[in-house]
Amino acid sequence: MLGKDVPFGIIGNIIAGLVGASLANALGLSFGPELGGVSIIGGLLGAIILILIVSFIMKALGGNKRA
Repeated sequence: MLGKDVPFGIIGNIIAGLVGASLANALGLSFGPELGGVSIIGGLLGAIILILIVSFIMKALGGNKRA
């Protein structure tokens, strides 16, 4: 979705997305429609934020070397 490289490729993106969605709902970003007890909008925002944070950290550590 973001075009960011997270360690372990697509599996890393999926894990970061799930963790981000869980954190967002735990922190109270539960608004909008729900699916399976998880807010879709809040979960999406949490996933995007976490993937951006992980990408930023990896870039700062030199783990994301793109030409």
